Amino acid sequence: MKSTTKEILFFLLIWVMILLSNLVTQVIDGKTDSTPFVPLFFVSLVSVLILYGVFKYAKIEENFRLLEITPEKKCDGGSYLTGQ
Repeated sequence: MKSTTKEILFFLLIWVMILLSNLVTQVIDGKTDSTPFVPLFFVSLVSVLILYGVFKYAKIEENFRLLEITPEKKCDGGSYLTGQ
């Protein structure tokens, strides 16, 4: 299971949003000492890693080969569909 750059950037963005949302709420409330930054840093990092793991390993692969096409639908369609 190869991770793409978009997926990694998406989860890094979620992690930054978690950190910023807590810091912004502390600034709005005027309580800068309510939650130390180091535990928040690691708790949010672990949360994002859990989300990433759930995303990667619980991803359901869609299998479109289950759809069977009847021989009537496989016909070429003639000149009407091909534009000739």
